Amino acid sequence: MKRFIVLAIAFLAASLSMASAQDDVRYGGEKGDFVFSIGYASNIGGKYMLSDRWVLEAGLRITARSEDVSTDYEDVVGSSSDYLPNDNGYNSASFEPSLKVGVNYLLMPGERMQAYVGGGLHGSFYTSNTTYLENISAEGYGRSFTYGLYALFGVEYFLTPNLSIGGEASLRMSTGAAEELRIYSQNEYSAKWTNEAFNITTFVADSIVFNFYF
Repeated sequence: MKRFIVLAIAFLAASLSMASAQDDVRYGGEKGDFVFSIGYASNIGGKYMLSDRWVLEAGLRITARSEDVSTDYEDVVGSSSDYLPNDNGYNSASFEPSLKVGVNYLLMPGERMQAYVGGGLHGSFYTSNTTYLENISAEGYGRSFTYGLYALFGVEYFLTPNLSIGGEASLRMSTGAAEELRIYSQNEYSAKWTNEAFNITTFVADSIVFNFYF
């Protein structure tokens, strides 16, 4: 019985010692550390710790899409649908790299769960190419360039002192121009549209990433 009590006391003391040691662990980076981030949608980035609270960051996201679509356009006399395929489809591909550069401020540095706020500049360039099938020969081209400011709120949870998983929600203000060109060689017809716009967009769960501190 005495041996059991001694073992129980020793186990309790060891547990308390481990818990105390765990509380002394610092999670995340310190001044001069680097952070590499990788997430979904080809989202990669890097951070540099200017201090224990201020962080300089840059991020790159590359979005590429490809789709094959079957469509059934109705002919409308006197409208632009005269130039569109009937019972037709199209192949479409697009590519969009986007970049952001900004500064974050850590609200709870060193904790296992950390929150931060930040902001900076962002920009993106979008291109697309569409080929219409079967009934007519047609090509469509589109491109746009946007840029502006962003503000964000993010949270990181540390799986280990140097590895975390995090998510962000951001508000972006942007302006830019878009252009679309459609060429119908069968009818020797082409149409071109340009558009300039100012947008305010909210992104919830804008990015889910793993962060590696070193």
